[in-house]
Amino acid sequence: MDNIVKYFGQSYSDTEKRIASYDFIENFISKAHLDWSKAPHTSGIVEQFITEVSSLSTKDFAFLVVHSGYIPESYEPDSSAETLYSKLIETVVLEWAKRIGFTKSLLPTQKASMEDVSILDDDHVIVCDTKSFRLGRSQGAPNVKDVLKHADIEKWLSAYDKNKYERLGGLVTFPSQHDWKKGSDYYQYTTDKKSPTVSLYYEHLAYFLISDMGANDLISLYRSYPDVFPNKVGKKDNNRAYYYENLHQALFSNRQDDWISFNKTSQKIISEKVFHCADSLDKHIKEIRSEIEDKFKHVSDIEILRRKAIEAEYEKATDDLHKQKDRIHNFRTVADGYHED
Repeated sequence: MDNIVKYFGQSYSDTEKRIASYDFIENFISKAHLDWSKAPHTSGIVEQFITEVSSLSTKDFAFLVVHSGYIPESYEPDSSAETLYSKLIETVVLEWAKRIGFTKSLLPTQKASMEDVSILDDDHVIVCDTKSFRLGRSQGAPNVKDVLKHADIEKWLSAYDKNKYERLGGLVTFPSQHDWKKGSDYYQYTTDKKSPTVSLYYEHLAYFLISDMGANDLISLYRSYPDVFPNKVGKKDNNRAYYYENLHQALFSNRQDDWISFNKTSQKIISEKVFHCADSLDKHIKEIRSEIEDKFKHVSDIEILRRKAIEAEYEKATDDLHKQKDRIHNFRTVADGYHED
């Protein structure tokens, strides 16, 4: 708890304060769009959300960024709510880019065949693909093609005038609990100096804010990319470790100990966020059971038939939710409960 307070302030020693941040985007959506029988007015909601997050203090915003990228299990897969949540994560990354000095950054309005976030200042451009995933997805890590289509980076960059902008490369923002354990084709793409692409966890983004790193630090990383990653790694054990060791040395060479401390704190926060998601899912499952029991409690029939009807409907209604809950515990790091002082 001491390190959470060190980096984010005394208020985060309070469990309810942390929970409010874990539910921040979900609660915002529930207030911004009330009738899901109608499609949400996405652009209007995004504008409201920009106003909301831009008003957050640096520490409050950084705490939100740390645990970003995890889609609530209460949303139906491929639903409008899930799509909107992912859009607001793009907005979080937009706000991050502006706060570190890329003040001309924007969300492209022509969505097809464009990056999620255009990270811009007067002279530089980075094309950014933001990733959000459900904690209860059916596998620990996603398919590489769902995270990065490397050819898209060059295509997106080519839309920017090379005489006006230094086209630095691509950026993928990524929730760390969905990473591959060791090796993946993904890290072949993020070590390819022919098309520089950087992969950053959301906790990396948060550390930029907490440590007062800025646009120049990110620009320097891209400019030194051939030195940081002189060789494109193959798909082999620990190519993930190779990528992050080199990345951290390049980004945090003068603050390695502090980054390690911050990262340990971030993992504690994220594991608690995952616990909160699993706990919320468990409560939702229990609510469904209670609703079914209320439905049958006035049935004046043989008790055993009533119980069978309850069990049958309960199992049907919660089957997918139980699977999601099991996947969370199988694939993610979950705290034992809410952290105490």
